[in-house]
Amino acid sequence: MPFRVRALDELDPTAEAVFGGKSCGLARLLAAGARVPSGFAVAATRDGPETWAEADRVAFLGALAPLLEGGPVAVRSSAVGEDGAVRSFAGLFETVLGVAGVDGALAAATRCIESASSARVRAYAGEGAQVPMGLVVQRMVAARASGVCFTRDPGGRDRAALVEAVSGSGDALVSGRVQPERWRVYRTGLGTQEPRREEGPVPVLAGTDAARIAGRPRASPRGSELRSTSSGRSTERGTSGGSRRARSRRRRRSSSSRSTARAARRTTGRSRSGREATSARLSPTPSSRSSGASSATRCSLTWSTTCTGCRSGRLFSATSSCSIGSREGCSSA
Repeated sequence: MPFRVRALDELDPTAEAVFGGKSCGLARLLAAGARVPSGFAVAATRDGPETWAEADRVAFLGALAPLLEGGPVAVRSSAVGEDGAVRSFAGLFETVLGVAGVDGALAAATRCIESASSARVRAYAGEGAQVPMGLVVQRMVAARASGVCFTRDPGGRDRAALVEAVSGSGDALVSGRVQPERWRVYRTGLGTQEPRREEGPVPVLAGTDAARIAGRPRASPRGSELRSTSSGRSTERGTSGGSRRARSRRRRRSSSSRSTARAARRTTGRSRSGREATSARLSPTPSSRSSGASSATRCSLTWSTTCTGCRSGRLFSATSSCSIGSREGCSSA
């Protein structure tokens, strides 16, 4: 396989067979707008730096030099097939943190590439397994806290996002040397995040930190995109397909509203006999929402009775009445 070096922000996220799973995963994060420390990827190989051609060493060191100017780097493994559908290789390959010079970077690259043929990898993947190893070299981050966020609890307990964190860099967490602080973060019915601290020997994150880490926007409907308004909120702007669907929904709502009005007029004209479908009293009342409608119906239904005035299908307690109030105000008509 030819020797190739690519900046992470120029890497094709689908080139896992060339650069390995970790490199392409970082490229996908960059493409999605996530903050990823700057760095570069090296194509998968079975040969260590001591056997590289001179041109290959020059390419590697040329990409390394600007990163080292900013401080220590991390040299990470990126195997072909890593984090795949068949095998994960979780925790089996080497990563070297805090590399401060050229010689250290070359030695770290050797460690990562040789880890592809270690005894633990052979025990996991089989004696005859051949695992080409790519590399990721990134600028180190002076982290206040590091950890892992599962967008869905891997234990299957409920639908909470699970955040685990330790102080400093994350190698203590993934190696199992330190028990992490754990937060469960739930999405409320109002679309906000509700963090709950579950366990941990020492506080690492605040609740607002856990909520921000686990927070994610709701997916927008197909055919629409999100744009920011001057107030900072996101609103949906439909594309041509989304606009057609929106117009179709409006037509259906309009048709349903007309049917509701006709049903309400028939209901108000009936006698209060046992033949009536409900014990409701539907009284015409002026509409505060639409000047074009001659009348609207206000629901006064009570215990275990379905609202037929606005067709919302809601059930009301013995002391409550419909909060929608008028046909034009009913979003479910």
